[in-house]
Amino acid sequence: MLVLSLLTIIVSVASNHTRYNPMKSKPGEVYDGSNSSKFKESLSGAPKVMILPEYVEDYSGNSVTVDVVLINFNSDTTSIVAIEFYIDFDNAVASFTGADNFSALMPANQWFFSNPSPDLNRFACNWAEPALMNLSIPDSTVIMTLHFDLISNDTPLHFDQPASLFVHIDQSFNLIELDVEYFDGYFHVIPTGISDSANINNDFNWVYAAGNELIIQHVTGFVSVFNLSGQLVSAQQVSSNQHQIALMKTGLYIVIMMTDDERQLTRKILVNHL
Repeated sequence: MLVLSLLTIIVSVASNHTRYNPMKSKPGEVYDGSNSSKFKESLSGAPKVMILPEYVEDYSGNSVTVDVVLINFNSDTTSIVAIEFYIDFDNAVASFTGADNFSALMPANQWFFSNPSPDLNRFACNWAEPALMNLSIPDSTVIMTLHFDLISNDTPLHFDQPASLFVHIDQSFNLIELDVEYFDGYFHVIPTGISDSANINNDFNWVYAAGNELIIQHVTGFVSVFNLSGQLVSAQQVSSNQHQIALMKTGLYIVIMMTDDERQLTRKILVNHL
């Protein structure tokens, strides 16, 4: 539970005042959600809270960050006086380590937090405008940055929508819960020891993903494709300058190519659109 509930904060403040956010395949790089069609479309319509980047992929043991971004909280009916939101995730996959980079409109000292614990896999926080006045938030404002240490496997960063609140106060001092759209995030953790050793002996793009296919080009030989569990999902002879391998599932794959001139090429490839 939070240190103080949202309504408790509002009542407390009121007693002291009379008026009242394509995936990249290389570890350490993240998909820039601001370039996505989903992000651009979000700039119109209902108020939205987003986790950006939407997808983060990196190695186990590395630290990563995501931003919480607000959009469309800037009209006469969607400006906000208070916030409470919850983000659920798997603590066995990613360990929350802190929050910073708070917007100057909502500085750190105005927030209350409940940090995750092993038996409560969620980040929880709330905020209230100190004078109980609606605050207009410019589009694409980062209200905070969340930090995590990656451990293993995958986890969504999922907003608990029924429990979350974004509140507007009208001229009669009625608290109105806004109808908000939520955009979740996702972490994919690459096990330690898997490296992106593409182009071991060559500096050319010999394999890439297109839709649900791996495209192998400019090289011939025998190719093996493994998932991150080490299971062989495809083994084929490549005899043409361009060869397609269809994959049934999204995910990260390790592609190992033994060329006809006895070179071994290895590449980590993310397939994310089927």
